[in-house]
Amino acid sequence: MKRTKRLTVTVGVPAYNEETNIGNLLKSVLEQKGNFKLEKLIVVGDGCTDKTARVVREYRKRDKRVALVAGRERMGKMARLNQIYEKNKSDIIFTFDADVVLSNEAVVETMLDKFRRDRNVVLVAAHQVPVKPETYKERIFFTAYRLWEETRIDVNGGDHIHNLQGGATALRRDLAGNIRYPRTVLTDQGYLYLRAREFGKFAYSYKSVVMYRTVGNLSDYRKLSARTLGRDQQTLVVHFGERIFQEYKIPAFYKLRATLKYLARSPFYTTCALGVNFFVRVVPNKDGIEPGWVVLGSTKKAIV
Repeated sequence: MKRTKRLTVTVGVPAYNEETNIGNLLKSVLEQKGNFKLEKLIVVGDGCTDKTARVVREYRKRDKRVALVAGRERMGKMARLNQIYEKNKSDIIFTFDADVVLSNEAVVETMLDKFRRDRNVVLVAAHQVPVKPETYKERIFFTAYRLWEETRIDVNGGDHIHNLQGGATALRRDLAGNIRYPRTVLTDQGYLYLRAREFGKFAYSYKSVVMYRTVGNLSDYRKLSARTLGRDQQTLVVHFGERIFQEYKIPAFYKLRATLKYLARSPFYTTCALGVNFFVRVVPNKDGIEPGWVVLGSTKKAIV
């Protein structure tokens, strides 16, 4: 029997003021098990002013695979991802947002399986699941997230631009070597998905669960929505042409099915979630959205 190649892996984490959760993420990454070799776990600080660097250095003392690049200036997530890609020498480069946590010890291994099963797969996204809400406001936004997940998850068998959420991805080395985010791009997911499709296939790993925290107030929800409700698409037109608008479309069937399912499950919170989604489209955030990143204060809680 032919033995499966043991893939080498580097994990990169762009971080801005994530002292509350960065330790939980690093711990969950270092606990990963499977037929792979973790070569590096690189945290790239984006002008942090809190104790993020101190937490990472403490982990460095315990495990020499952990490395810190303490960027002094605030350059934004895309610029830091470019740094991470440039440093990669492994077969596969994983990137995780600093405010997520891997739910179990097999997240990396199940994502790697997508690459092993199909050599044409160049990009894999994990399944991001919000932690349970603590307040009634959080429950509204939690429902909005789950409603959106139910809407997009099955489109085109999972191979859809909306299924690349950006917080937990894995790229083959060749793809990472050819990806550099332009300064004008607001988020990584749309640009990364479209560029990856030029090199090979995208795969969604539903079994690879990564936990994250939803926003806790309307102000942050508006900021988050502003990243992707039109503005991000407009920046992508420059690089990919107007075909990108078709990429973002979701057939009405999926929207209706998800809405009816959640109305039956939780009519009050689903109605509130639909109302919030309508509001952020009718009254969008008019603040300037810089290519760097917009800080969402209500998500800065530890995931334990």
